[in-house]
Amino acid sequence: MKNGEYLIPVGMTEFARDTAFSFSSSDLTKWCEERSGGRYRAGDITVISPEELRGLDYAGILAKLMCVHDFGKVVVNGADDLDAEVFAAALFLAMRAGREFLIRSAAGLMRILAGIPKQPPLKREELCLGDSLSGGLVIVGSHVQKTTEQLEYLLASGMDLEPVCFRTEPVFRPAGLQEESGRVLRIAEAAIRSGSTAVVYTSRQVLRSREESSQDNLRLSVQISRSLTSVVKNLAVRPSFLVAKGGITSYDVGIWGLGVRRA
Repeated sequence: MKNGEYLIPVGMTEFARDTAFSFSSSDLTKWCEERSGGRYRAGDITVISPEELRGLDYAGILAKLMCVHDFGKVVVNGADDLDAEVFAAALFLAMRAGREFLIRSAAGLMRILAGIPKQPPLKREELCLGDSLSGGLVIVGSHVQKTTEQLEYLLASGMDLEPVCFRTEPVFRPAGLQEESGRVLRIAEAAIRSGSTAVVYTSRQVLRSREESSQDNLRLSVQISRSLTSVVKNLAVRPSFLVAKGGITSYDVGIWGLGVRRA
């Protein structure tokens, strides 16, 4: 993972210490073995190398894909869009031959598979409802340090913002999150109606279950995210724009908050 001028093995980053999806491996083949509890061994995993991708070895990549069976794992060591385009071409050939794959990846590969051209960052006129007098809404669920730094930068920007902290501690009380989401919703609606942008963010500490179980920790995260998302779902005023920060948060805002089924 690139951080400034440095490259850090992902097993040494804060993402590896996630309360629900922790890991120690920086090699994806070993990560597959670690996360599957040894069910899929590193040595049995199919690897597409940078040399194959940069050498445009479509036939070699296709041959490897055609040999994968029984939910076997494939690791693609691509570093940029061109690598992903080469892999996508071989993947389509394998799919045309009847093979099926479940893909877990960053968004860049999905853009290439869907044939969507590169888009520059959205401009204000593309992001905002032009005739709206309402303020916007920013939802921040991610609690990693980089997100916290971005949040602090936003709140110190001097823009017309209404910071609203969504307290996560009530997750341990019956109906606690429901009460908290109601409180946050009232403040956010008032800000949006007045023309200010409501910045709703979860309290920055990481909560853990009393049993320290990864499944229980995941359940806590889902409960908090769904409650945070309910602020979007229950809004009685339409914000002029909506920005979601965080992977699970963005997913929940789309699926549970806005009812999106296709994008």
